[in-house]
Amino acid sequence: MKLNYGKSTLSILAYSFALSSSLCFSVSNLILNGASLFNILLVVGFVLFFASDLILSMIYFKEKSNHDLYYPNLSIYYAAIIVIAAAMITLV
Repeated sequence: MKLNYGKSTLSILAYSFALSSSLCFSVSNLILNGASLFNILLVVGFVLFFASDLILSMIYFKEKSNHDLYYPNLSIYYAAIIVIAAAMITLV
């Protein structure tokens, strides 16, 4: 993708590790504990959140960034937040 993180490389690696760990945890939780509504919503939410961050990195760190991706990125981001919040509500 030819991304240039510059001085932000270390913090982006730490954030990417945290996000990937959250996604992997939710997938393993789905596999180990079964397909409950909470587990399914959590996986879907983290997949959307991961996709949102991939688009965001293309917007900000690519040499020839495509600013037309702002609205799809925000749509995916807000969908992810709503789905993760809905997963949390199912616990109550």
